[in-house]
Amino acid sequence: MKKLFLLLFTLPFGAHAQDGFPEFPPDSITPLVRSSPVFEHFSGTDATVISYTTTGYWSEKRTYYMIVRLNDEWKAYRWRAKLLERGSSHITRITRKRIHLTSDSVDQLLAEWTALGFWSLDQDSINIRSKQMEDGHVVLMSLTDGHSDVFEIMQKGKYRELSGYMPEHFQKEIPVIHRQTFIQGKHAFERLILPD
Repeated sequence: MKKLFLLLFTLPFGAHAQDGFPEFPPDSITPLVRSSPVFEHFSGTDATVISYTTTGYWSEKRTYYMIVRLNDEWKAYRWRAKLLERGSSHITRITRKRIHLTSDSVDQLLAEWTALGFWSLDQDSINIRSKQMEDGHVVLMSLTDGHSDVFEIMQKGKYRELSGYMPEHFQKEIPVIHRQTFIQGKHAFERLILPD
């Protein structure tokens, strides 16, 4: 009984995997996921990846910002992708550039996301666009020609995508805790990776 108690006490309680990276609920690997250049490039590797991009119909280019842990070292990159045509997800060319990064800053991001509860956000709750009015009827809000903020997280064969369609706009109209957490997590990532 003492051995069992000791074993249970030393196991992580779901906060972090054995390598220190937080646990997250994975998504199913669908054909759409397989078409992601991030997934295509890092699938089957030992890399831990957090990628951020914005998507929208009118864009002919897409920029991916990512932090990658490989061989126990964190590195940051910017990928600029040329799309086949507007609204397409087919990429014809990618240029890659390394960005300066310190492992302490990555640790800060991971800790901030953990404190926010970013890892376990509910995709549907990030994108709530209906609002119940005082008289009881429900109003559905929409916005055309906007963009989505998209995070892709990969680690040891697990994949998760979190995306929010125009999160700041809809947060002003329909405040939702999960969307606010998503926005705070996005800003933390931007502070880490984007130049001033």
